[in-house]
Amino acid sequence: MKKVIASLIIVALFLSLLGNKERKEPSNVCLSCASWEKQFNSRDELYQASDLVIKGKVLSQEPELRCDLVFSRSYVKVECVYKTSSKNVINDAVEIVQTGGTLNDYTTVPIHGAPLLESGNEYLLFLQLSEPDQVFGQYYLISGGTQGIYQPDAISSGDDVTQFLAYKGSIRESDLLRSGVDNNYSGWPSLPIAWSSNYANFCYSGVTYPSAVSQAFTSWNYSEFTYSYTSSMSTQVQIRENVYGDVGWYAKTVAVSNNSGTGLGNAYVSLNHSNMYDLSTFEYKAIVCHEAGHALGIDGHFDGYTAIMQSDASNFMSSYNTPRTFDKTNGLYLLYGSP
Repeated sequence: MKKVIASLIIVALFLSLLGNKERKEPSNVCLSCASWEKQFNSRDELYQASDLVIKGKVLSQEPELRCDLVFSRSYVKVECVYKTSSKNVINDAVEIVQTGGTLNDYTTVPIHGAPLLESGNEYLLFLQLSEPDQVFGQYYLISGGTQGIYQPDAISSGDDVTQFLAYKGSIRESDLLRSGVDNNYSGWPSLPIAWSSNYANFCYSGVTYPSAVSQAFTSWNYSEFTYSYTSSMSTQVQIRENVYGDVGWYAKTVAVSNNSGTGLGNAYVSLNHSNMYDLSTFEYKAIVCHEAGHALGIDGHFDGYTAIMQSDASNFMSSYNTPRTFDKTNGLYLLYGSP
């Protein structure tokens, strides 16, 4: 029975790879955000959750297309190991997969705060081993998505890597100054641009719970802004659910400006069936509600507050699945006006 199920999953994945290439992310992206499976509050927590902590140099990088998104697979030469679950890592190279990249005429913008590794650069990396996959294989992910990337030369003089790892302080207070790379873990939404018409139509394709998707989007509606469903997949906000594999996030959203740059023109929401297929309807709706917030223009996350717009999905998806007061006051109303 397990073999039959596995075969069906592979067939479904193959069909999705063939049938979902029509959507391509444009280049004029205003925001690119995700609901991460798990983020961490301290460097020690990050260290304890990681399967591998290394200093390494990126040897090369290859893009790969998964359905309608491009991912980058980096090959990193291990120079020093600070934590490992394997005794044979030293002097080997590890494979690390990240969201974003370009392959032929497909481009996926990296998630804000999670920049792609660059060939030839050295990094201090906190890594988690992915689930084995018959199609994508097994590889490492950056722990916390946005949190496990550091440049060794960003660590202050006199404070070596061992001391850096031993520090118990909050990531929010100390690590942003040391990372040397773009990181918005504690970033406040910049609210760059909104729908100029104060409304947006949304559509969806292949989603597990259609009613939950509709309810999640319309839960943001109030007197100054309205989401409305339409059956046309060429409308303003397009939602698709695909099998992307173990990539560290439940869902991601990119929003792009209109031709004049005066407002949002389109938004694209990608739901990762690989991580969402076993969620309850309540949890599923919570993830989609978070992405609907990004699709209306909230760029960033309200970490540390009771909000649906936290970056760490594990903090909210089992507790609430509609916008909280904090989301409305500090996001929705700043974009579209108070009711």
